[in-house]
Amino acid sequence: MPLFGKKKEEPVNVSQMKPVEQKEPEEKPSEAVELLKMNLQRSQMPQQKQELPMPQMTVKIPEPVEEEPEEKKEPAQSAPLFIKLDRYKSILHQMSEIKMTMLTVKNTLSVINEMDKLKADSMKMIQDAVARVEKKLVALDTEFLKPSGFHEMIPQQMARGDIHNELDALKGQIEALRYEMEETA
Repeated sequence: MPLFGKKKEEPVNVSQMKPVEQKEPEEKPSEAVELLKMNLQRSQMPQQKQELPMPQMTVKIPEPVEEEPEEKKEPAQSAPLFIKLDRYKSILHQMSEIKMTMLTVKNTLSVINEMDKLKADSMKMIQDAVARVEKKLVALDTEFLKPSGFHEMIPQQMARGDIHNELDALKGQIEALRYEMEETA
């Protein structure tokens, strides 16, 4: 004896059913509505032994809208019950490597910040020194009496070779700072 059987279909008396009155829309009714009307008319007609061919119907199904995946709330974090020990050890090793990398990045950023501060401080000191020397030159210039007709000789600016030498010296200092930074990292 089966536990679940088919539900008994009871014949529906179509003559007792009342048609639903609806207002006709101004637009052309859709194919689905027309098919429903045709089916209703067929059911009211006396049934013939010949079956009429069913009209083929094409219905466009709208594409489903992709929704953002809901974040799954994980239960309280705890160690899984069953895990391979090798896999567990490799995960722990990878996590420790990531932590070490993060520490290295943090240290490198702090060294870069210190270098920027030192650079700013040195520039400030150089600007202050240049301002003091300029003030002293102006003070000495005003103390000395200049005879009339004396034209001050303005020394020419540094030769290009001197500028290049200074630039090379600065490049050497920058390379030394980079080397020190790499050693600390």
